[in-house]
Amino acid sequence: MEGKPIALPPTDLRRFAENRDRALFLTADVTDETVTGMAAEIVRLKQASNEPICLYIDSAGGSVFYAQRLLSFLTSPRQDGHAPWIITICIGFAGSAAADLLALGDYAMAYPFSLIHHHGTRQSEKELTVESIGRIESRLRETNEDFAIRLATKIFHRLIVRILQIRGEQSPDFLFHETIADPQTFITSLRDKLSERHRQIITDAANRQKDVAQVLKIAGIKPEETQQPPESQLLKAVIDYESNKAGGQEKAFLSASDLSAIRDNFYQIRGLYHERYWINLIDIVHRKGEHFLLPDESDQFKKIPHDKPIERSEFLVQRVAHKLNPIWWFVVSLSRCLQSGEHTISPVDAYWLGLIDEVVGSGLPSLRLFASQQQQAAVAQQQPNTSTASAQAPQAPAAETPPVVTDHEPVGEE
Repeated sequence: MEGKPIALPPTDLRRFAENRDRALFLTADVTDETVTGMAAEIVRLKQASNEPICLYIDSAGGSVFYAQRLLSFLTSPRQDGHAPWIITICIGFAGSAAADLLALGDYAMAYPFSLIHHHGTRQSEKELTVESIGRIESRLRETNEDFAIRLATKIFHRLIVRILQIRGEQSPDFLFHETIADPQTFITSLRDKLSERHRQIITDAANRQKDVAQVLKIAGIKPEETQQPPESQLLKAVIDYESNKAGGQEKAFLSASDLSAIRDNFYQIRGLYHERYWINLIDIVHRKGEHFLLPDESDQFKKIPHDKPIERSEFLVQRVAHKLNPIWWFVVSLSRCLQSGEHTISPVDAYWLGLIDEVVGSGLPSLRLFASQQQQAAVAQQQPNTSTASAQAPQAPAAETPPVVTDHEPVGEE
C-alpha cells in the first residue's frame, strides 16, 4: 500500500470491522468512469475521519490500470500525512482486477457465498503483427511479475499467520522462530487445508521451487547468493536441466513444451535476482525479522541501542534473511501460479492461500478474533480488585480468556 497506515493500535477492532458509515461500493467493471464516479466519495471519507475505509466488492474486474489508479487514490496520504487503512470485502464475486483489489487490502474479507477469480494480466489488441507479439508478451510478463511480487508481499504476511495457526494445532508449546525452521512441513500442511480442487496450486508452486533449486545446483550457484550470475550461465543450466530431466539422458530435440519450460524457468530464476525481489524481502525482515530470531539472537538484538538503526538492521538481515528466503520464494512462486491459468476460488480456500484474512461468519481464526480476545483480556485486567467484597457476597466466575491465535502484527503495521 502507498503511504503510511494510520496509527491505530494493533488490537483496535476498527482495523478489522465492517463500517457502513465508511463504505464504498465497487459493483461494476473497473473502468475510468467507475473510478471517476467514486472519486468524490473517496475524498469525502478520507477528509472526514482517520478511521478505516471499507471497500465492498462485487465486480467481474476490468482494467488493471484503473484498478491500480483506484487503489493508489484510496491509499494515498492526505496533506497531514495520514493514509487510510483499507478494509476490502467481497460480497459476491471478485474477478480479475477486482480480485487483485480484494487481495491488496490491508485487511481482506469475503462472505462465505462469494467467489474469487484470479488469472494473469490480459490485453486486447486490434491488430497483431509478428513484431508486436514479442513486445506484447514482454509487457504482459513484466506486468504479471510486478503484480506477483506485490501480491506475494500481502500473501506472505497472511501465511505467517496461517503457519502460526497450523503449528499451534500441531504443538501448543511451539516457539515463534520454529515457524520457518521447516518450510516443507508447512507447505505440506497448508496443502492439506485446501480443497482437492486447489491443492495443485501448492504443488505447482513447490515444484517451481524444486526446478529452480536444481538449475542453481547445475549452474554451481549457492541459493543464498544475491548477485546475479551471467545470464548465459543461467540459460545453459536451464537448458541442461530440461534436456536431461526425462530419463537422465540428453535429448536430441526439444519439443515446444520443453522450450516453454526453458523460457519459464529462465524468467523465474532471473526474477530471483531482481532488485524488487530482494527489496521486498529485506523490508519484511526489517519489519518482522525480530520475531524469527533464535532466543540467544534475540538477547543480542535487544542489547543493540535503538539509536543505532543501521546496526539493528544489519543484524536482522544477517540473521533472518536467509531463513525467510525459502518461504518468501515459495510465496512468490505461489503468486506466479495464481497469475497463470484460471482459478475460481472459494472464500475458505482463499483464506488458506493467503488471499484474504477472514471468511465472514466462518469461525476460522482471524486477526479480528485475536483483537477481540486482547480487548477482553485488557478489560478483565482493568476490573477493580473486589477480593474484600467477594468475601461478603458471591460473584459469578470470570470469563475464561480465549486462546491467543497469534502474536503477529496486522498487515501494514510499521
